[in-house]
Amino acid sequence: MSTVPVKATFGVLAALMICAGCYELPPPPRPELTSFSVTVNGIYAPRPEPDGGTVQFGDDGMPIPVVQACVKKYGSPAEVPPAKRGTTECPYAIFRGEVEFDVTVSALGKKGEKLTSFTGPVSFRVVPGDLTGKYAYRTMQVTGGTGHGVVKVAHLYGEVRVWVSDAPPEAITDAGVVVPGAPAEPEQRTFATGISEPVWFEDPTLAKVQIPDDFDNRTSPFVGQFLTIGRPPEGGTVLRQSCPDDPEHDGKEAQLVVTGIDPSGFFVTDLTACRVKEQLVDSSGQVQVRVPEPDGFMPGTFGSMFIYNYSYPDGLDQGDLLWSVSGAVQEFTSTTQLTFPSWNIRDKVRTRPESEWNVYLSQVPIPELNERICGSDDKPEPFLTDILCGHNRRNMKIESLESALVRVSNVRFSDTFRNCDFDGDGEVPFFCEQKDAFGNWVWGECGAFDGQPSQLTETQRAELACNIECVTGQGDDAHTLCSEQATFVGFGQFIIELAGPGPAAAHFDESLPAKVEKITVGSTSVGARTELWDGADVRLYCDAPVHYRFGQDPFDASVDDPLLPAHRMLEHTLGFGEPNLELITDGNAPQGATCWASIATHVRINLITRDAVPELQPNCSESDPDAEKAYQCKLLHAARFDIVGHLRQVQPARPRWVILPRDKDDICCRPGEGLECPKPFQPCP
Repeated sequence: MSTVPVKATFGVLAALMICAGCYELPPPPRPELTSFSVTVNGIYAPRPEPDGGTVQFGDDGMPIPVVQACVKKYGSPAEVPPAKRGTTECPYAIFRGEVEFDVTVSALGKKGEKLTSFTGPVSFRVVPGDLTGKYAYRTMQVTGGTGHGVVKVAHLYGEVRVWVSDAPPEAITDAGVVVPGAPAEPEQRTFATGISEPVWFEDPTLAKVQIPDDFDNRTSPFVGQFLTIGRPPEGGTVLRQSCPDDPEHDGKEAQLVVTGIDPSGFFVTDLTACRVKEQLVDSSGQVQVRVPEPDGFMPGTFGSMFIYNYSYPDGLDQGDLLWSVSGAVQEFTSTTQLTFPSWNIRDKVRTRPESEWNVYLSQVPIPELNERICGSDDKPEPFLTDILCGHNRRNMKIESLESALVRVSNVRFSDTFRNCDFDGDGEVPFFCEQKDAFGNWVWGECGAFDGQPSQLTETQRAELACNIECVTGQGDDAHTLCSEQATFVGFGQFIIELAGPGPAAAHFDESLPAKVEKITVGSTSVGARTELWDGADVRLYCDAPVHYRFGQDPFDASVDDPLLPAHRMLEHTLGFGEPNLELITDGNAPQGATCWASIATHVRINLITRDAVPELQPNCSESDPDAEKAYQCKLLHAARFDIVGHLRQVQPARPRWVILPRDKDDICCRPGEGLECPKPFQPCP
């Protein structure tokens, strides 16, 4: 049995008695802070980011623009009185990018008195809006009850207020990881809050919700926000357009037309949306547009959107006019849509006589989707990605048409369907552009470049190679129009080929002049200037009969060479030793001829018809045992088609963009020579 010495025991007790009188004092209470007075001194275009956390203050920044109605009222932007900016009379225009709020803050006590005893960091919020920039723009030091700061924020609309709180700042994250650099936290927070008087921005339109901040067509700047676009009369003044570059539409009421109904929602287009000037360089000054639009404006207005209703939108019909639509902005496969929607019908067209059902729908512009909009270069030699329409994520031309009705003319349907799903899991790896060891652009595994190891199994790598060859027309699939079978079965999409370069009179594409050479042909042999190469698919079309010959210079064409009849398209794949083309008129065409020579580009885009034309079976065989099916397949492969449909982006798909016709009447046929149209299509007018 062990014992404790008495002397030691008394020592322990003495120590305990001494410690019993010790305790840790709590921090002194913070001043009785209850709120803040928040004053917005001005709103400016952003100045350069500070070094070392120093924020630039003052009214020397560039004011952001106000709506056009206010500019017209006062004569010019410079003549708008500062006191009127940001009021209901002169709201600010929705600004593309971030802005700076110059803010003064005063701490307030229980009776609303200025609390000079308060010192500490406070944080900002702006509602609605998204904070941007460094922590220096998200926090501010209040000293002696007063502080002066700058808030950087983007995506502002409607009634905007600045919130100041005695609370931690909103964290900056990078790929989900919090970025360090926030000021040290005080021992206590009161979470007292104050808000500014409202600053008014214009209300959002369909277009201004979707115009990207910079050259990236994968997302909308307002993702995550719950918005109402438009306004019924009982909600106040109707929504009007503010179009600084488009006098024709400036000041007009927004008119939201239902352009199509989908099993899961509907498409809507703003009839009066502002035209948008094409921006050629990005925020860093890099040129991003290969071929500018001739008139300087985007081909679309960004004024169309899909409204995802999770089910068929009962009570709504194609052609209806809406007062407003509300919902949360979401990106689905890089297509902007509204979810959890509600809408307010302005004119239900089915209550009108049937002859008026398309009274609004007939006013919706339907632009032609051409290779310039797809993003191709204006030169005969294609870039690797040109074959997939709209593949470049910085292509704003095609983004401006997202969810809008577009037209493609004289297109071909796939004639080959190849199953690349070798392991039967229903998935085939998609591919991306990358540089090989020699610096050449090639298609390959997404992410497996710059020395990164492959993440695919041997079978998946074989699937990838198969998919690349099929979709881009290489290897065994050269000179075919191939769709990958598993993709078609899983998603219903298959590839169509655009008309390609050639004369517009023959329903081909003249949007890129350098891809089409116009040649005047007479009774003396004349050669094409376009440089040709082995394996190129050459097209030749003339308005009068001509004789033609491919070969190696020097040589001439003669009347003994093959004859191309007038208004007939010749397609010829160049063999070895055929880099040149010579032409001469037929003796029956003394007036001469005009010919158009081009190299087929085989630009592809996806099409989905399973809802619009469920009876169409594009994956058919001309050798089908059923004679009627074989015949219909032959007609399908021989014909060309004009198609109208909604344009959507599917980022993982190859090609990335897909056209969705609404019904069989959105597709008409140009039958092959001596043939008829396949069922159920009618001939094009």
